[in-house]
Amino acid sequence: IAFMADGSYTMYMKDKVGDVEVFQAGAAMVIRGSVSYTDVVNFTTGVAVLTRGKGKVQDASAGSELVDEAERSGRNEFLWYGGVGYPVMEKLRVNGRLEYQNFSENDYGRDTPLYRPKSNYFGIGGGGSYAFTPNFFASTMVTLYSGKVDISDNLETDLSGLGLIFALTYRVM
Repeated sequence: IAFMADGSYTMYMKDKVGDVEVFQAGAAMVIRGSVSYTDVVNFTTGVAVLTRGKGKVQDASAGSELVDEAERSGRNEFLWYGGVGYPVMEKLRVNGRLEYQNFSENDYGRDTPLYRPKSNYFGIGGGGSYAFTPNFFASTMVTLYSGKVDISDNLETDLSGLGLIFALTYRVM
C-alpha cells in the first residue's frame, strides 16, 4: 500500500501589454492525495482540490494601478479518480479509470459577462501500458466523458466527448 499527499501554492506575476500592467491572476492552492494498493492487480484512488483567490485587474479610476477584482473570477475545482491495472503478460497491462470533476461557479452574478457557471463531468476509460524496460514504458488511455455546464437556471450545455492520453515514462529510481 502506498500513500501520497502533496500541496502547492502558486502566485502569478502581472500580465502586461507593452509596459502597461493589465491583469494578475489570483493565487492558487492545490492539495492532492492518493492511495494505491499493488499486488497482482493495482488499485488506485485519489482526490485533488484546487482553490483560487481574487485576481487583480486594471481600473481606470485607480490610474495605472491594478486593484483586486470586485468578485473572484476564478473557479474552484474538485477531482476524484479511481483506477485499476491488470497484467495480461509480463510487459503488458490493461488499465481502467473512473473519474468525477466539479468546477464551482465563480463569484460574479449570472447577469455579468464575467460569470463562469458550475460544471460537472464523469469519465470512464480504458487503455494499456507496455514496459520496454523496467524503467521505460509507454501508456495510452481513451476516456469517454459525460457532463454538463449550467448556463442559466434552465439552460445546460453538454460536455460529452472523448479524451486520449499517450505517455512515455522513464523512471530514474
